[in-house]
Amino acid sequence: MSFCYVLIPFRDGGDYLQDCLESLIPELEEGVDIVLVDDGSNPPAVDDPSLQPFLEHRRVHIMNSSRSRDERQVCSNHEH
Repeated sequence: MSFCYVLIPFRDGGDYLQDCLESLIPELEEGVDIVLVDDGSNPPAVDDPSLQPFLEHRRVHIMNSSRSRDERQVCSNHEH
């Protein structure tokens, strides 16, 4: 069970998001997960083929947000 989340809100950031995940995943400690919060990317990040290997990682999760919602609220709803 995770006790800590690294929250990464983004929009249309596939290039830098891939670099970010490549550097962050090897540093994850037990009990720490990554939550990506997509704030209306076009196309949605979940459809970005370059991010698919990261989204298959058991400790990386993606949530969709809308521009009218507060990312902090979306991320707090992810807590267990």
